[in-house]
Amino acid sequence: MDLGVTWFCWTLIVFSIVYSIVVNNKAMVEERIDSPFPAVLIIIVFAFILIPLNNIFLYLQNVGGYNLMGFRSLGNSPAYMAMFCLGIQAYRYQWLDKLTVKHASVGICIWLFAFITMFYLHAINSEYASSSYVLIRGFTAIGMSMCVLYVFKTFFNKNNDWTKWLSRTAFAAYVFQDIALYSVAKIYQPLMTQTPLINFVVVGIPSVIIAFA
Repeated sequence: MDLGVTWFCWTLIVFSIVYSIVVNNKAMVEERIDSPFPAVLIIIVFAFILIPLNNIFLYLQNVGGYNLMGFRSLGNSPAYMAMFCLGIQAYRYQWLDKLTVKHASVGICIWLFAFITMFYLHAINSEYASSSYVLIRGFTAIGMSMCVLYVFKTFFNKNNDWTKWLSRTAFAAYVFQDIALYSVAKIYQPLMTQTPLINFVVVGIPSVIIAFA
C-alpha cells in the first residue's frame, strides 16, 4: 500500500505501538539520568552494526516491494529505528544538553568518511553503488544528525509567536506539500531551465509558502 508522504506518520505510529508494548515500566522512561554522551568509538561501532541490518531490510524491500506494508523504502528502516530509539535515550540521559561543537565536528567527519567511501567504491565499479549506499546509511544518518542537532540547539533554540505557529502548522504542511509542489511545478513547467538549482528555488520557495498557508 502506498501512503504517499504520510508513510512517515504510519511508521511513527507503528514504532510507538511496539515501544509501548515492549516498555512496561512507563515511570522508568520519564526518569532523567545524568549520563555522559557516547564515546566516538561507540558511535562508529554502532554505525557498523547497522550495516548487516541494512542488508537484511534491503533484501526484504527487493522481495516485498518499495511500499511493503506501508513502509516507504524499507531498506532505510534500521536507520529510522535507530534514530527513534536514540531519541528516547537522548531524552533519558540528557545527551542533547551535552552535545558540543566537538560532537558536531565528529559528526561531519563521520559523514564525510562515508560519503567519500561511497564515491570511491562507485568509481571502482558502478555495481557497488547500491551496496555502498547500504554501507554508509548508518554513518550518514548519525553523523548528519549530530551536526544538525548541535546547530539548531546553538543557534535556533528560541521561541516566539512566529516559530510557535510554524511548529503547529509544520506537520499539516508536510502532509499537503505534494499539492503545492505539483501545482507550482505544473505552472512553471513551460519555463523550466536546464539548471536544476534554479528550478529548485523557483518551485521550492513558493511551494513551501503555499503548503504552510
